[in-house]
Amino acid sequence: MADFQLSDGDRVKIASNFICLTPPGEFVEVFNDIRILLNNDTLLKEKGGNSFAKYNKDQFTPVKLTDERSALISHHSQLPDGRFFDPTSRSTFKYDHLRREVSDIRKDWSPNQTESYREAVDKETLSYINEHFTTGAATVFGTVDGNNFKIVLCIENHKFSSTNFWNARWRSEWNATFTPRGAVEVKGILKVQVHYYEAGNVQLVSSKEIKDRYQDDGEPAFAKKLVEIIRGSETHFQEALNENYRTMNSTTFKALRRALPITHTKLDWLKIKGMTVENSFWVFLCVLYLFYVIDEFSGKTAVIRRYTEASFTPNYKLTIGVDFSSRSHEWDNDTRVTLQLWDIAGHERYGQMTRVYYKYAHAAIIVFDQTRTASFDSVLKWYSDVKEKVVLSNNQHVPVLLLANKSDLKDQLEVDLTHMNDFLQMHDFIGWFRTSAKDNLNIDEAMQFLLDHVMTTQSDPAVRPVTPSDPNSTFTLSNSYRVHSDTPIPLSGKTSNSYCCSNN
Repeated sequence: MADFQLSDGDRVKIASNFICLTPPGEFVEVFNDIRILLNNDTLLKEKGGNSFAKYNKDQFTPVKLTDERSALISHHSQLPDGRFFDPTSRSTFKYDHLRREVSDIRKDWSPNQTESYREAVDKETLSYINEHFTTGAATVFGTVDGNNFKIVLCIENHKFSSTNFWNARWRSEWNATFTPRGAVEVKGILKVQVHYYEAGNVQLVSSKEIKDRYQDDGEPAFAKKLVEIIRGSETHFQEALNENYRTMNSTTFKALRRALPITHTKLDWLKIKGMTVENSFWVFLCVLYLFYVIDEFSGKTAVIRRYTEASFTPNYKLTIGVDFSSRSHEWDNDTRVTLQLWDIAGHERYGQMTRVYYKYAHAAIIVFDQTRTASFDSVLKWYSDVKEKVVLSNNQHVPVLLLANKSDLKDQLEVDLTHMNDFLQMHDFIGWFRTSAKDNLNIDEAMQFLLDHVMTTQSDPAVRPVTPSDPNSTFTLSNSYRVHSDTPIPLSGKTSNSYCCSNN
């Protein structure tokens, strides 16, 4: 039989499909792989260029035209001559879809008769973006087709975390069309794409269509109502995604399990807790949900970045709503633990959002700023919020660890930590640490302390209980405080699952 040969057209079509399906944040990697597979740069550049453009426009790729805001590459912003325009800065520009570079920026875009509505929506949208997205961008377009007016709003937010083996992008597109009778018909579509590629390759791709209708009462009312619809729809979509994400461990991933190589039978997940290394060789993947809370200047985001990315930046943007990071540990020879860290915004206006993110948590970390007394004064408010909104599956409260952050600012310290042990004993925290994200002081030690506590004491089905084989281990189930290497301070008179560690 003669060897089967693909035509150049077929090869380019396959390569283009790969490009269009590229996960967010991985364009360069996919492009380099396709170059190797195709082995013809000229063919790829000449015939595959349309797929690069389609990908960038579909993804609402953000570009910087000014220092203030990003513009979005989209089908709505493309001009007939191949250039793109940004109505916010009233600019047109060229965009290289392969190099992903902007050039030849000109201030030559003229608005049309929808501009008053477009500007009103843009103003409301900017406020919404700043409130709900960490790195979000949005562009509002106004189109005219004869007597038909339409406002189009595109929103994009992304987070690329290659060090933690995942990337994600959120997109939404909203079309508000004016009808002859003064009504406004709204059609929207929400899209989220997440790629996890640590010890596997899983993508979450989800979308939802929205329809609504309301009466046009002038520019300000029109804009407020449109953004109100967007806020409600995107909030409900995000809550549903979070709920599904938390249940994936016990549903979706188990449905994807493969047959064992020797017996060709599937693992019985309902009996997994009874398995041991002696009767079945296995590795257990455990996912623990932890969340950080406290006021917005405590440095909790810096603590999380130090722990998950081993990095420190002195200036962090205020957490908007919720952020997410993760880190994996080899707990023992048989168990791998992934800690999912939810960075909860400490500002008062996000208080009503916390319940959905507290759900299913195995532990909490409260961080306060040692340089501000007001930060420490708010600890009990957040502690009460945690106790009120979340309990473990055994109806016990989640363990809460307290971090006294910014220890490196020795000349600015305001909080007296002399009586911290009494404070913890009075309010039933499991322990506390002095920390510094800048100096990397006690960050890993605090997290290991909390991880050990959760893995040793909780009986939640998602957490495998571990009994140390060494009777002289620093952990025992009957007296589960861990002796820290420097200055161990167990709380006297407390129950078996209460303890405290501090480094002076």
